Amino acid sequence: MGVIAGVIIFTMSVTGVALTFERQVLDWADRRDARSTPSPGAPRLPLADLIAKSGGTPSAVVVRSDPSEPVELIMGRDHTIYLNPYTGTVTGEPSKRAHAFFQSMRQWHRWVAMSDSARKNTEPIYDAANVLFLFILVSGPFLWWPKKLTWRHLRPIVWFRGGLSGKARDFNWHNSIGLWTSIPLAIIVASGVVLSYQWANNLLYRMTGTEMPRQGRIESIDKSDAPRAWQGLDSWVARAEARMPEWRSISVRNVPTRTVSISVDAGTGGQPQRRATLTLDRATGAEVKWDTFADNNLGFKLRIMARVAHTGEVGGLPIQALAGLVSLGGAVLVYTGIALSLRRLTAWRRRKTRPAVPEVAQVAQV
Repeated sequence: MGVIAGVIIFTMSVTGVALTFERQVLDWADRRDARSTPSPGAPRLPLADLIAKSGGTPSAVVVRSDPSEPVELIMGRDHTIYLNPYTGTVTGEPSKRAHAFFQSMRQWHRWVAMSDSARKNTEPIYDAANVLFLFILVSGPFLWWPKKLTWRHLRPIVWFRGGLSGKARDFNWHNSIGLWTSIPLAIIVASGVVLSYQWANNLLYRMTGTEMPRQGRIESIDKSDAPRAWQGLDSWVARAEARMPEWRSISVRNVPTRTVSISVDAGTGGQPQRRATLTLDRATGAEVKWDTFADNNLGFKLRIMARVAHTGEVGGLPIQALAGLVSLGGAVLVYTGIALSLRRLTAWRRRKTRPAVPEVAQVAQV
């Protein structure tokens, strides 16, 4: 089973390494030329003025606490611009090359870069390979753990040994890497199973005895109010800042509803435990709800954490680096595992093709 799924697992592992710091690389590539160095005490322009200077109606606005960061206006599905928060001038757009690269890596990671029509066939195969990888990770320690717990028996599987080649090297690498990466790899792969299968997603709620979230009814406003949808934006952001003084980014979407939701993030962008949502009444400005990660039930928390546990973002840069390292270890596990399997197959074929040894007649001695 490992050999059959090995090619897919290897592809997922290698592309997983490439995607390790996707968020940080995109942040740097997108806004490296859009940042500015303001004069001490320089006042920011009102967000309403920035929107007016942009000449369009954005679908979302993102503000960051760093004074050098630009204000981000998402003008549509595929169009984003950055504005200097002090002058209102357009300072840049996201890097198309960086986004294209990571989009390609995600397609290989998930569907082998197939077309939309072919993905329907490749997605179940990838999902099944991910489940099989989890089985291999869980069963591996039981297969390779020595019966005698002596240093002579433990040494080949707990650390790397120099001067080895061939089967001995592959065995040492496979077991050493597997031992030290099995737990974090199992977390990454298990979270991938939750993201892939609805039954695994539902299992989180059944295991915790909690209910799945239900989609609430959205009360829309009259279309004639749409052009005024951004009225009060500055006061909304100020209310969100007061709610979470340690905020790092605030984003507001232009949705024509009777309430407005402001997402406040005090983390790196991939840490839901440091994110909250402030809901305000659009007409009166009254607070409707302050929703934090801790306010959700355990099943919902686990489901949200599955996504960032899969990428390692939940723990910031150190855990992301660990996730990338163990993904690289997963690629080596595939290589050494297939190499060991091929060696066993070759040895078996040699035994099968070896000519039989004739029986030696027993001569009775007088």
